[in-house]
Amino acid sequence: MSQFGSLKKSLITAFFGPKHFLDNLRKTGALRLTDSKIDSLLQSFRNNPDQFQNYLKEACKRQEIAPKDLLNLAKLSFQASQLSNNFSSEVIPNAQRKSWAKACLKQSAKLCCDEAQIIYASLVFNQIKFTEDELKTCVEWMKRVSDHSPEPEKASKASKLLGVFYQRLGKAELANTMFQRAAALGDAESYVMHGRIELANERKTQAKWAFEKAASMDHPLGYFYLSNLCTNAREKKTYLLKAASFDGCPPEVAHNLALIYDRTEHNDKLAIEWYTVAASNGLSISRFNLAQLYQRVGDYQAAMGQCDKIASVPGSIGKNATRLREEIRTKMALSTDDPARSETNIRKCIIM
Repeated sequence: MSQFGSLKKSLITAFFGPKHFLDNLRKTGALRLTDSKIDSLLQSFRNNPDQFQNYLKEACKRQEIAPKDLLNLAKLSFQASQLSNNFSSEVIPNAQRKSWAKACLKQSAKLCCDEAQIIYASLVFNQIKFTEDELKTCVEWMKRVSDHSPEPEKASKASKLLGVFYQRLGKAELANTMFQRAAALGDAESYVMHGRIELANERKTQAKWAFEKAASMDHPLGYFYLSNLCTNAREKKTYLLKAASFDGCPPEVAHNLALIYDRTEHNDKLAIEWYTVAASNGLSISRFNLAQLYQRVGDYQAAMGQCDKIASVPGSIGKNATRLREEIRTKMALSTDDPARSETNIRKCIIM
């Protein structure tokens, strides 16, 4: 391979990852561009990034590039930015990869590629800063896809994105309308979002119906919110256990299970287990409850360890943890002075 060929391959690999990623797209018909054409796109971007959008526009006018090509190159570049910087000898900053990908997405979206419009709008809506024109364009795109896409999945995604956007603006009823539309097209999470708005408006019957629909589609948050509406402890526990069976469920699921085992069933072993799960996922209140439980069963060292981890947390939890830590120190000092109250005797009640 010539030196130029090696450099070209190095640049392509740096932007998109191992060569077989591109080859796989070509095999499925998702990409028609040659390596030479892709390299010319990359060189144009690197030489004059400010004019790259115009370069893409003209290339598309000449039908040298299809919207689908730009969409799939952008997706591949985003994927590479999440994996590694060590694909080739030439290291590309992730910010540069993302800038390239966003430009490709934008041009593909302008040519009415539904998927490109959805991904681009998602990026814009999630930005802290965006221009008014950018925002207006993305809202128009999502309305178009929501109203006219022949593919229910894409129409559903666009509707949900609009729902999230309107919710951030405080337009709850508009958001609710879009979530209902997305839910009717088969999006389980949109049933949850719809249910939450109904719940916030104290329409519990409608909220419960929405959460039941989400649960019927096996969405963990459907189970979780149903558990919050239950008055029957056994039913509440059943819903929480179903929610807890999913990876990535909110830590509040584990915390609420721990509360049942701790305060209703008095099963210290399972309470400790579930408080630990919730605490390890960032819930400080779970760690405080865990410290209290360890104190109650006499494992003072474990209780102190939990208090130490949250003593610096701002607000009441940190203050209460500091207070509890001092109480435990006092008890530990007393147990050392009085053999009858020694830690060895106290620890006999711990459930192993």
